[in-house]
Amino acid sequence: MKPAPLTYRHKPLPIGLISFMLLCTGALPIIALSDKSGPGNAEKKAGLYGEEINCDQINWAVWENFYGDSATATINNNGTQLKVTMTANYTFGSTPAIYDFENKLRSYPGAPPNTRVPMTTWATEANGTTTMCFNETVEDPVLLLASLGGTGGPSATLSFSKPYTVIFDGGNMEYHDSYSLTGTEGYALIMFPGEFTCLTVNSTTPEYYTNITWGLKPRPFEIDVQAVSVNCNTAVFTATGAASYTWNGGDSPNDATNSFHENGTYLLTATNAEGCQSTVPVTVTLAPSLEESQPTFTFDYPDNMAICNGDSTVFEVQGDTSYLYQWYLNGMPIDGATGQRYVAREAGDYHVGVALCPSTVYHSKIVTVELVIVEAPERNSESGTFCLGSTLSLTLSNYSGRETIQWYLNDEPIPGANGVTYYATEPGYYNISLSYLGCTAMSLPYLLQYDPPLEVSFDESIRRLICRGQETEITAAVAGNLDGIRFQWSTGATTPGIMVNQPGDYTLTVTNSRGCSTSASITIDQFPDMPSFTLPDTIICYLNDEVLRLEAPSGFASYRWNGEESNRHWIEITQEGHYELLVTDHNGCTALHTFSVSAYCDDIFIPNIFSPNGDGINDTWNISGLEGEDGIRIRIFSRTGQLITDTSTPNPAWDGTINGSAAPEGAYYYLIERTSQRNQQYKGSLTLIR
Repeated sequence: MKPAPLTYRHKPLPIGLISFMLLCTGALPIIALSDKSGPGNAEKKAGLYGEEINCDQINWAVWENFYGDSATATINNNGTQLKVTMTANYTFGSTPAIYDFENKLRSYPGAPPNTRVPMTTWATEANGTTTMCFNETVEDPVLLLASLGGTGGPSATLSFSKPYTVIFDGGNMEYHDSYSLTGTEGYALIMFPGEFTCLTVNSTTPEYYTNITWGLKPRPFEIDVQAVSVNCNTAVFTATGAASYTWNGGDSPNDATNSFHENGTYLLTATNAEGCQSTVPVTVTLAPSLEESQPTFTFDYPDNMAICNGDSTVFEVQGDTSYLYQWYLNGMPIDGATGQRYVAREAGDYHVGVALCPSTVYHSKIVTVELVIVEAPERNSESGTFCLGSTLSLTLSNYSGRETIQWYLNDEPIPGANGVTYYATEPGYYNISLSYLGCTAMSLPYLLQYDPPLEVSFDESIRRLICRGQETEITAAVAGNLDGIRFQWSTGATTPGIMVNQPGDYTLTVTNSRGCSTSASITIDQFPDMPSFTLPDTIICYLNDEVLRLEAPSGFASYRWNGEESNRHWIEITQEGHYELLVTDHNGCTALHTFSVSAYCDDIFIPNIFSPNGDGINDTWNISGLEGEDGIRIRIFSRTGQLITDTSTPNPAWDGTINGSAAPEGAYYYLIERTSQRNQQYKGSLTLIR
């Protein structure tokens, strides 16, 4: 049902609009491309290898839910289902169609289907915010604006968090720059080039309403944009991959190569040989401004420095934070070293370059760093099991003969322990140090443990008596040295705990990194099986208020019919459907039984066409199956929603007249209510022909 034509200044709510709480369901069709002659068909052009390219394709949102200040939709983006969420700091609703769509927007080849879309007022007062977010990063989102602002005013102005480009102008729009626009009953499709997750629309003028919707425009082809050069005053970019180019700024906006003198995000629209267009954002960031004087900085260090192996020294240059810095080692720039501080960890000649602009660099003096290298000690220990009573031989494996050796226990030097080998007889952390010319290297600590016997116990909370098929978790508490502990169950599992559903004996063996191990067992028993029974499928005539009683065996601890707890072993059924019963015995064991109840009543037949032309055939619209039933109410409506007849009769029928006159041919809609049958309703359409 289409809204009536709009001929007055402010647009009315379309016929059929209820409220923003109603849901509009149904799949939104993808734009069909049949031929090039019909209106609204997206233009196809031959590609480089003969394939057809859809230059104007837009994958539009299908709006599903409206919640007052938010709405959700989905977009079929070439086979990928994307979620779209729209939120606002004001309440908005929806309309079943886009306002003045046929006159203003239909001519665009990639126009959306004219279906339910959001209806925004932009704010209950000034400073409204509307945010559109996608569930993943998308490329080139498109915003449709229909009836932005009033016909004679007030106009409505919007600003955006990202730059846009106009892909279709439906009239009455003023585009201020790439971030804002104004509409006076305006219509447009604008695209936000680039990749985004969320976009924000800011509004300053509340209005009656504007229809909006969102889509994604696949790029017909990709554009390659490269920075040719960037200095303090000018950045030069060049684009390839198209036949012609249009920039929204720069010295040469119609050339592939363009120069910029201000920072910002610029939009490049490229057209290929087939006439298709793609738009991409290009971000320009110039180097700092070049000053005439040289930078002032301080780099005050001795000409020669020494550091020990594993240590470092920090160089820092004092200067303005706006300067450009680059650190050098042996005359070569160090990758990533562009801050005012640098930590030197190796020998060589260091200096720093300082610049106001990359074209002019001033260099500091050179500082030579010498590294005194003492290799970190490496230890060999004998293999074996280090359980209670064992002795471990610790040996230094990389001794050069020049260093002084010192063994440590728990960070304290061991008196007289200065040899290559040390025999450990007590637990603790062992280290080795090697010293030479004032530089010392320390090994990593080695933890030596003489393990006491491991102990395994099973918690009393473990369910040791289970129902048939029921799972129980067996976990064990292990006491002792748990370093490198390993678990091995008699089932083959190697996890700390296992799930079992069979009775029997289960054994766990635990072993630590020293090779010490122990075992323990636990027995799981099973309750006697529950009594078995079945609930057969059956039938019911719920239209005749038939009540069907089904019973299960008594004696169970509890009965849960269709998820509802009950102490009854029976259920009364009044309608068809699938049912289930979960019984629990006094041991806590459960069994699930399912059964179906089918309807067996005769069908009610409602014709969808009749011909009241007096020929004696189908002259009356009669409903079979309801004859003689009280509480029947029939209402018939025209296709515009006008009530034609409203009657209550035990023999439902209509003779095709309105107030005694023959009703015109066409489609009508009926609503039948049965108050005697739990307020059942039947509704649908019928066709009257003569």
